[in-house]
Amino acid sequence: MLRVFAGWLGESVARKDAVFARHDDHGFAVVMPETNLAAATTQAERLKAAVRKLAFPGCPGLALTISIGISVLQPFEDVATWVERAERTLQDAKPGARKRPVPTPA
Repeated sequence: MLRVFAGWLGESVARKDAVFARHDDHGFAVVMPETNLAAATTQAERLKAAVRKLAFPGCPGLALTISIGISVLQPFEDVATWVERAERTLQDAKPGARKRPVPTPA
């Protein structure tokens, strides 16, 4: 199922410059260069809508939820700080906010 989801993710993000990476045990990171918060939020909403339609062969009735944290790299910060902020945002998106992207403040 993880491979099906990873393939779907690659097809669903319609950007040739996007970079995909496995993150932690159950997560994926999508890095979209030169993308502002509004564009990232729009892409996240598209992913959220598309995941509802995702089907897994041999697993009828399987439904997934998706939690999305959005973080934009600021000119003054290093990558480690940016990733940490993205991880906090993802955690904020999980508890009571299932199925909706939560952008980080700048």
